[in-house]
Amino acid sequence: MEVSDHLVQGHFTGLVLGIGKIFGNFTLGVSGGGGYSETRGTITDTKDSHNFGGANLYAAWNSGSWNVSSSVGFALSNHDVNMDLPRSMGIGSQKSQIHIQVRNANLRAEYLWKTDALDIIPHVGVRFVSLRTFYHDLEDLASYDSDPQNIVQFPVGVTFSKDFVAGSWNLSLALDLTFVPTVGNRRAETRVRFSGIDAEDSVKTRVLDDCAFKGSLGLTLQWWIQRGNTVYTEGVES
Repeated sequence: MEVSDHLVQGHFTGLVLGIGKIFGNFTLGVSGGGGYSETRGTITDTKDSHNFGGANLYAAWNSGSWNVSSSVGFALSNHDVNMDLPRSMGIGSQKSQIHIQVRNANLRAEYLWKTDALDIIPHVGVRFVSLRTFYHDLEDLASYDSDPQNIVQFPVGVTFSKDFVAGSWNLSLALDLTFVPTVGNRRAETRVRFSGIDAEDSVKTRVLDDCAFKGSLGLTLQWWIQRGNTVYTEGVES
């Protein structure tokens, strides 16, 4: 993407693997990958080469029309940042290594209410995210203190879904409307110490609003082929 004299570009690759039914009712998912991004602006040009890895443990329980699901996870990412500054500043290129740690936990309960017209699924949950950016230096310019953020969200909403069957085709439509109150460190506060100057400053950035609304529309299309006693299913989802 390019606008005027500013440029933002990058690429990302990753891999996600799942291992089902371990430790009884639990499922383990692992992920890893990396990427590269570049930003060119009026004053600075910044390049970021990064990689990440993590694991999540999932579980679900069903009882009649009730369904409860949960997950806990942990992830790490490393960023090698190179910033080019104007020669007139007499500083040149600056480098930094930034390490980020993320921990999360989710719990969600939902109830399936079937009607002749469609399925109605009210749901409520709680989501905890702990994000920490560790202490790092920008070589000759500044140093940045560790920046922890603990965020708790309480999503509550309802999903409307309907299945249509026509011969070998199965069409599923789903509309989800969710309201998400948020408490905790909705603002990120970064403390900066400048090299050669007996002074420090703090920068506060709003990351999340105290309330948010989320709406999503999903479409799944499947078809099946029966050969003898075996049924093969293919499909697309959006």
